[in-house]
Parts: sequence; structure tokens; C-alpha cells
Amino acid sequence: MIRKIHLFLSILIHLIVFDIELSYKGFNKTFKNYSQKFNNVKEIMVVNNESDKNAIEEYLEMMDIVCTWYPRKADCIQKSFLGYRLLRKKYAIPVEIAIGIRKYPFAAHAWLVYNDMNFLYDEEDTAHFKIIMNTKYERDGG
Repeated sequence: MIRKIHLFLSILIHLIVFDIELSYKGFNKTFKNYSQKFNNVKEIMVVNNESDKNAIEEYLEMMDIVCTWYPRKADCIQKSFLGYRLLRKKYAIPVEIAIGIRKYPFAAHAWLVYNDMNFLYDEEDTAHFKIIMNTKYERDGG
């Protein structure tokens, strides 16, 4: 129980810090900062350890809970950036943030991509979006 409370508070703090950075620096600078800050995935970790899989699933489930109870709106952008930070920094999984738009009806969406597969959302949730930004392209200067 204490571990879950610690995880909840940790995610909440990261969400608050991200929200403040997004408010003060704007999306473009925040996106660029995250692209560069969590760029160094030195060694790709293969997550076949059951405890790592469970820890990642627990984190992502708790992230959904934190975002749901957060007093400000916390949606796909916040989830993508928080997931990106954890998966790259702690588990060295080279996920990328993808930002896409759909023209009609207009919508924008953010999600994580790993080996051309969606990490947080089903493929059908993102199939109608054209990717306009990606952390990999940002780092590579594309």
C-alpha cells in the first residue's frame, strides 16, 4: 500500500512539473527539451523479466489514475510525456512520442511508438492521424 502511494505521489509530482514546464515554456520548447533530455538510451533493455513488465504495467495504470484525478486536464499529451520519461530513463526502452492530427473532424492526438507499434493506445485509435511531430525527428534535426 505504501509503495502504491509513493508511486501515485511520484507520478503526480512529475505531472505537476511537466504541466508547469508546458505552461511557462510552451509546447515546442518542452517537446524539444524532452527529446534531448531523454535521448541517451545507451542500451536497449529487453523487458522479458516478469517483475519489470509488472512494474511498467503498474506505472502505466497508476499514471491513468493520476491523470484522471488531476484537477487540471491531463490527457494524451501528459500521458505520452510521462510514459516517455519513465520508459526511456528507467527501462531504456527507445519509445518515441508521436503527435498526429486529423483534418476532418479536426483532432490532435499524442501517443508512444515502439518499433512502429503503438505503446499506449490501440492501433485503431491512431490510424486516422497523420504524424506531424516525432521525438526521433526532433533529435535528428528532421
